[in-house]
Amino acid sequence: MKFTGERFIPGIEEYDKTPMAYEHWQRYYSTLSHIKSKVVIDIACGEGYGSNLMAESAGQVYGVDISKETIHHAEKKYVRNNLTFSQGSVEKLDFDDNTIDVVISFETIEHVNLEAQYLFITEVKRVLKKDGILILSCPNKRVASDYAFDTWGYRNEFHVKEHYIDEFSHFLKSFFEHVNFSYQRYETVLILSSENATSMDIILKNQSSFEHAQNMIVICSQFEVGLSLKNSIVLEEPGTYLELTRNLAGAEKHINLILTRIETLEKQNGQLQGEKDKLREIVELLSMELDQAENTSLIMAQENITLLTYKKELERLLNTRSLKLMNRLFTMKQKIKNMYKRGK
Repeated sequence: MKFTGERFIPGIEEYDKTPMAYEHWQRYYSTLSHIKSKVVIDIACGEGYGSNLMAESAGQVYGVDISKETIHHAEKKYVRNNLTFSQGSVEKLDFDDNTIDVVISFETIEHVNLEAQYLFITEVKRVLKKDGILILSCPNKRVASDYAFDTWGYRNEFHVKEHYIDEFSHFLKSFFEHVNFSYQRYETVLILSSENATSMDIILKNQSSFEHAQNMIVICSQFEVGLSLKNSIVLEEPGTYLELTRNLAGAEKHINLILTRIETLEKQNGQLQGEKDKLREIVELLSMELDQAENTSLIMAQENITLLTYKKELERLLNTRSLKLMNRLFTMKQKIKNMYKRGK
C-alpha cells in the first residue's frame, strides 16, 4: 500500500517511530482490557494492524473499511481464524441488530460530514448489544485545526468535520447515557523507575491541559457506569531523549552560525543599500539632463519647422518674382521687335 499521509501503515521505517505511529498503537492498546473474548467491529480499520492486535484477545474481530484496496491488503497480510475483513461504509454497517459487543472506530468520524456522523452513530447503536460499548476517537478541533492553522497555516485536507471537546460530548450524549472522555496529548515527562519496574504511578500535575490534547478517545455505553480507558504513557527507545538533546545542541550551534551569517548579510545589504541610493541619485540627475536634452531637441525641432516654413515662403516669393520679371522681359522684347519692324 502507498502511504498517503493519513492512513498509518506499519513497517515503513521512516514512519514507525513517529508521533503518528505512537498515537495509533496507543489507541488500540487502550482497548484490550475491554474486548477480551468479545465480538468486535473495527470500523475504518485501515491497513488492518489494529484489528490484528485486537484479535489476539477478542473472540472475533471484523475489520471494515471503505477502501477495497485496503481490505485486500489487510486480508493478505493478517490471517487469523477469528479475524475477518470486509468493505463497507460507516453509514450502513452490514451486521445484524444487537449482535456486537464492542465497536472500535479510530480516526474515522472526522472524515465525514455531520449528517453522515449521525447516521454512523445510529448504525453503531443498532448493531451493538444492549450492554455493548463504543470506543472512538476524534481530533480536538482546538488543537488539530485552530492551533495548527494559527501556528503553521495548516489544515488537514482529509478532515471534513472535527469537534471541540464540549461539542463532541453533547453530540455523543444525544445517543448514549454514559460518555467518558480520555485524552491523548504530548507532554514533558520525567520518569523515575527501578531496573525491574513493570508499572509506575502517573502524577498529573495540570488537569487543565486536557483542553490542549491533540485527540479525544471516548468510551460510550447505555448501561455501564464508570467505564474508562487505561491510562498509559508511550516511551521512546532508551537514549532517545539524550539523542534529541544532542541533536538540539547541534541544531542550536547551526542556528547561531546562520544568525551570524544573517547579521553579516544584513551589514552587506546596508552597504549595498547605500550604493543603491547613490546610484539612484545619479540616475535622477541623468534623468533630469535627459529631460532637458529632450526639451532642447523639441525646441530645435520646432525652430527647424519654422525655418522650413520661411524657406518655402522665400522660394515661393522668388518663383513669383522670377515669373513677373520674365513676363516683363518678354513684353519688352516684343515691343522692340515691333519698333524694329516699323523702322523698316
